[in-house]
Amino acid sequence: MNENQTTKRLLLLAAFSAVILLIVVISAPQSSKDRATVFPDGDAPKSPLPTLHETARHIADVTFTNGEGRETSLAAFKGSVVVVNFWATWCAPCIRELPSLMRMTETMEDRGLALIAISQDLKGAGAVLPFLEKNGLSGLPVFYDSQGTAARALGVPRLPTTLFIDAQGFEAGRFEGAYEWDQPRIIGLLEELTETEAAAK
Repeated sequence: MNENQTTKRLLLLAAFSAVILLIVVISAPQSSKDRATVFPDGDAPKSPLPTLHETARHIADVTFTNGEGRETSLAAFKGSVVVVNFWATWCAPCIRELPSLMRMTETMEDRGLALIAISQDLKGAGAVLPFLEKNGLSGLPVFYDSQGTAARALGVPRLPTTLFIDAQGFEAGRFEGAYEWDQPRIIGLLEELTETEAAAK
């Protein structure tokens, strides 16, 4: 075997080894630090179904604006079980869950449940009311927190976030993410909460 043939074989062997090494590196599992998590449709993993806190938690008595442009607060709803939903017209998961929130409220109407849907839209009613009318959601009881003051005071990390407030004004549950709010499991939680409040009177 002459020198040229030996050199060619060595070069071929080196190239083959490089290809094998590259395949091994690409195929090897990446560490969790380097691996990017990809969710279908850009959504995060589904949150577990809501449950109530073991012990109700004290929260700030935040203020926000009602549909008539007047300032109100959570304290104004004391005596009723309240579902507080933070949402915005630009939040796709929020929009998906709004119809089920309305159905939930209708189902629980005879138990005195109140729904407070607090919009985070910067333009307030100017953006929200046309949106609701266009999407057949005009019956939604909307309140406004255009500067995000109430959301920050309550430690709301993302939209949508929903709080269950008991009749004494304490936080009975907190849930991040979108849900079908009229499903039996959640209706059961609300019935449990309203029954507890009724028994305490």
